[in-house]
Amino acid sequence: MTSLSARKLSGECPFWLDGAFGLKEDAHGMYLCARRRYRELPRHFIQFHKLTLSNVKKICQALENDKDPSKEILFQSNELVIDQTNQFQCPFSKYNNQSPKMENSIVRPCRTIKPKLPHTLCYHLVRDHGMARSDAKNLMYKIRINGQTLT
Repeated sequence: MTSLSARKLSGECPFWLDGAFGLKEDAHGMYLCARRRYRELPRHFIQFHKLTLSNVKKICQALENDKDPSKEILFQSNELVIDQTNQFQCPFSKYNNQSPKMENSIVRPCRTIKPKLPHTLCYHLVRDHGMARSDAKNLMYKIRINGQTLT
């Protein structure tokens, strides 16, 4: 499969179904989506489902070969499929176990569950938590230095 053909791949996302291609919500940390069509499935797999590029290529290859996602097993339950190096949890999220909880913080608590790419998290901090852009960038820098990625 060439990268050009993968970019053009469109259709219904198979990951509305827990267990598609062997990927399970609980075992792999998958996020399930709505059953709908996407113009660029690889982009959707990376941005919404947070899959690594190599796994996206594997899934695209299977879809191009008309493999049935409910029957075809591409991944074992112990495989790492989520990109854990470039995704960051909001430091104010009640789901973030790595951040200390500040009871008297003036920052609104966050219900964000899904980790975000660095630029998206920076935007989230400004928009949803009312941080100044420079403060959000400084916080992102500290998060990266401390290695606070998905784990």
